[in-house]
Amino acid sequence: QRSLSLTGIVMTGSLTGANLRVDGASARIAIAGALLAAGADTEAGSLADQVSQSVLSPDQRRDLASLRTGIAIRGSDRLNESGAQAQAFEKLRPVLAQDPDNTDGQLAMARLYQGARQPAEALRLAQNVLSRDPRNFAARQGAVEAALAMGDRATARILATDTQALGGTDSRMLYMQARIASSGGDSTGAERLLQQALALRRSELGTDAATQDAAAPGASTASAAANPFQRPGEAGLSVSSGLPRDPLSRQIVQDLAAASAANAPTLAFAPIVHTRSGSAGLDQLSEVATTIEGAVPTPGIGGQLTAKVEPVLINSGQLGGGVQTLYKFGINPLLGTAPVTPKNVTANGVGLDLGYVLGDTLKVSAGTTPLGFHTSNITAGFEFAPQLADYLRLRITGNRHAVTDSLLSWAGLTDPVSRTTWGSVVSTGGRGQIEVPIGAGSAYLGGGYAVLTGQNVAPNNRTEAGAGFSYPVIKSPDATLTAGMDLVYFGFANNQRAFTLGNGGYFSPQSYGALNIPVDYRAKSGRLTYRVGTTVGYASFRENESPVFPRNPDLQSQLATAALTNTLLSTHNPALTRNGFVGGVRVDLAYQLTEALSLGIGLRYDQAPQFDETNAMVRLSGKF
Repeated sequence: QRSLSLTGIVMTGSLTGANLRVDGASARIAIAGALLAAGADTEAGSLADQVSQSVLSPDQRRDLASLRTGIAIRGSDRLNESGAQAQAFEKLRPVLAQDPDNTDGQLAMARLYQGARQPAEALRLAQNVLSRDPRNFAARQGAVEAALAMGDRATARILATDTQALGGTDSRMLYMQARIASSGGDSTGAERLLQQALALRRSELGTDAATQDAAAPGASTASAAANPFQRPGEAGLSVSSGLPRDPLSRQIVQDLAAASAANAPTLAFAPIVHTRSGSAGLDQLSEVATTIEGAVPTPGIGGQLTAKVEPVLINSGQLGGGVQTLYKFGINPLLGTAPVTPKNVTANGVGLDLGYVLGDTLKVSAGTTPLGFHTSNITAGFEFAPQLADYLRLRITGNRHAVTDSLLSWAGLTDPVSRTTWGSVVSTGGRGQIEVPIGAGSAYLGGGYAVLTGQNVAPNNRTEAGAGFSYPVIKSPDATLTAGMDLVYFGFANNQRAFTLGNGGYFSPQSYGALNIPVDYRAKSGRLTYRVGTTVGYASFRENESPVFPRNPDLQSQLATAALTNTLLSTHNPALTRNGFVGGVRVDLAYQLTEALSLGIGLRYDQAPQFDETNAMVRLSGKF
């Protein structure tokens, strides 16, 4: 049940759903307009239908037509926000059919194109309105947003600084300039401009309207108070939101809060536990780590500087079993009947990383693999993702990172007999990817190449390719269900999965292909944000036969000689082909403890034909 107190309008009866008794067609049209402004679209539409049955004057018919146009546009906007552009257009169709040049209808159509990720059309429509009415702020703002979506910041800047059309510097111009700064990753500049815009808007209004709550006219103090019966996270019907009544002020305040949050220095603490199945002492791996990371804004250039420190302890378990198992390690195959059991099954160190992030456009980083491992390496990363057109984004990445499949590939090991240290593999390469919108979803196609090197490890290279798409099946302001499909292919020149001297100890099939179907649900309820996802698919891979000592022909020759008299020895690791289902589940929870402090929990399990792994994380992060 809703009740509204409207100054200057005498009402009789009560409003419950669409049941309203009031005298006079003009008064009912006025009340329907107030209902529409309050967000009660259904009630406004019902009252408009009642009024249409009455005998109306020409002025009343004109007012009713304007009301119906507003109802249609509001309904179209709501559908557009939920991703239903086709249904939104049908809501809008009668408005455009009756008056193709209707300004509000044209701008609603521009918003539809923007929602459908066709900003070029949105810009064209908004500029058409501007050509007739240069002072139309809604059209200018829509044109700026469309230009930004196209990656055309130059056009957006021209539109936002057209002081002659806007009648001089005002809060609207400053607000649009803030949007341009924010789109370029300059949250510091955006916050400064938004503060100026809010102060100027208050001056323009000449009242405190820019800071008053959006309470209904005539609402009492009691009606504006917090509902004592409302459960945490439950939506109420109170029209008091703590936001300004003036629409532009409301936009500025909301964006200012987001910019302030982006500019606040952050610090996060995240313990992590990771396990990977396999043979103890070889490809089995358990990891305990703690990530400590922080970020600070970079005034003037925008973006953030990031730093991360990560103490890590890893363990492969004790290699045991019979002689044939021990033959899989180091130079043991050459030791006949007395292979040695390795003792160094753990490694610990501290990884470091320093980076810079500018929105979704640029990311760079440099660091080291954990200092304290047998061998430490320099790591680096680079990602550049320019918007080439309103329908095309190019994403280029380059990186040098540790191969963390096993203790050997990540930290390196020392053979207890020859005292040779080997492993500690790093991958250096790049990837290119194009991304295009598909309605409310997106699709991608990409490929890459990398070279893998390690200490006393045979060199290798990897080629990869992938394509896929995702689409929001269900979309609402508080929840989204996304489904899609991914095609994955990669292949290595050599099989380096073994743990004898010269091998890298990492999964490196000569061909791997998979078809995956991910489903992801994200939602928010009060202070709690959560994500539940699953992936199911089918994979096939092939490993070629490989020499036991791929980097040392002399050792390989000695092994061939020893194998003539020892039937337990083999000069090559056997070829392997395997097919099977793959899948995984993930659960992420985040709870906002205070305005500045949040607690997150993440759980993930993945199963592939060659291994399965589990990850668990707790993350405490705060803004200062």
